[in-house]
Amino acid sequence: MSRTNISFAAAFSSSPQLLPKWPCRLAKPARVQRRLVVRADVKVISTGEACRRGLAAGIDKLADAVAVTLGPKGR
Repeated sequence: MSRTNISFAAAFSSSPQLLPKWPCRLAKPARVQRRLVVRADVKVISTGEACRRGLAAGIDKLADAVAVTLGPKGR
């Protein structure tokens, strides 16, 4: 056996402390940090007749969307 083969074999057969602790660990790619951006419209508070009309329009729209589910007694 040549000298390099003997030293290589001796390194692996002797103490396990000669081996690296994590020999197969690969470098992880850096994560891109994204900023959280909240996009929301301004809240509109309506009262009185405008409020009732808005609620009725929303209820009618929902009732039209689920008319089959509500059956003939639905709105």
